[in-house]
Amino acid sequence: MQSATGIQPVQVPIDEVVIHHDGQRDRLNAAVDPSLNEFLLVPLYSNRTTLFSSMFYGKLIENQSVTKSVFLVDPVPRLEAALHRSGSDFETENTEIGAPTDSYSKR
Repeated sequence: MQSATGIQPVQVPIDEVVIHHDGQRDRLNAAVDPSLNEFLLVPLYSNRTTLFSSMFYGKLIENQSVTKSVFLVDPVPRLEAALHRSGSDFETENTEIGAPTDSYSKR
């Protein structure tokens, strides 16, 4: 699945939500292109591990035009580790009002 415009988003927000269904807890990950208001990738995982985070970013980078995008993620060590491994640029954003933002770059 490629963006309809073929233009890479400058920033790609990514979030993870725990959902409950059929007596189970799963993690729904989502990557969004805010300029098009479209989901780029929305997989469901049963575990919250660096391996699953790495798989998510690998699929996102492989299937979308986001190699030059900056990923916006929560400051969670396993997410940061997965992005470091992928060599992607990212910024951590604390959801608390007034909290500082950190930037990391592969360059």
